[in-house]
Amino acid sequence: MLHEVLLAVHICAGAVGLVAGLFALHPPALGDKRGVVRGLYVVSLATLVLAVAGSIAAGWSGLDNTTRAVFIGLVGLGAFILFRICQSFQLARRRPGSWQGLYMNHVYFTYISLWEGFVIIAILDSDLPRWLIPVGMVGILLIGGFAIARYQRRVLPRLHKAQ
Repeated sequence: MLHEVLLAVHICAGAVGLVAGLFALHPPALGDKRGVVRGLYVVSLATLVLAVAGSIAAGWSGLDNTTRAVFIGLVGLGAFILFRICQSFQLARRRPGSWQGLYMNHVYFTYISLWEGFVIIAILDSDLPRWLIPVGMVGILLIGGFAIARYQRRVLPRLHKAQ
């Protein structure tokens, strides 16, 4: 029962993160009104990591060593994602020279990681062949890389002019 509840929390937090993350990508400007959405994004990421860690802990005794190692790696990745989003907030608070691009890169890493997880789980939960997992991962990275580079080319020059 606990596993199912934590899984539901994880899924809901992921859905919220996929929406809120889009709005968190744009670097904060003084007085902008997206702070609540950025906070929601951070909370969704933290909830994702805590829910998956709790789910793993709840079922730990029933896992084989290989599965345990994979799950420990996932929790480690989750911790790194939280580290990266905290780095973006520190940059936004300190605002060193040309911080906006670095901010966007940190948030992008966290956001693309959500999409990677979404695609991997969708493939695992379907009847699709498992070889589609690396294909999906590479596809998401290529599409995401193209999209963030295009977005940065459009947004960053305007932000630098406004300074």
